[in-house]
Amino acid sequence: MSASTPEDRLSAAGHTLPAPPPPRGNFAAFHLHAGPAGSQPLSLSGQTSRIDGIAVSGSCSGEASVEPARAAARVAMLNLLAALALAAGGELPERLRITRVRGFVRSTADFTSHTR
Repeated sequence: MSASTPEDRLSAAGHTLPAPPPPRGNFAAFHLHAGPAGSQPLSLSGQTSRIDGIAVSGSCSGEASVEPARAAARVAMLNLLAALALAAGGELPERLRITRVRGFVRSTADFTSHTR
């Protein structure tokens, strides 16, 4: 039996959506564009690893454990999903066409485990 909503599936995987993070600076959390044939392409602003407004900081280096970086990436992705839910009226959409996802890893020159 599969979970019925995206939120149910997140919960089954041990995750909960945080409150949507407030935009920082002169940015909007999202922008719905008027697209062709009535579509509404959505742009989400960059989401960082922040928990309750406090940045998760650090840098990946050498052969150090990638677990802290994975945890920070998880926080950023949950923040992104929370912003998506806000743009979609409060719930994550069942279907979504994603055209681009961009992520960054802060690392030192000797870090080579980007794909782990």
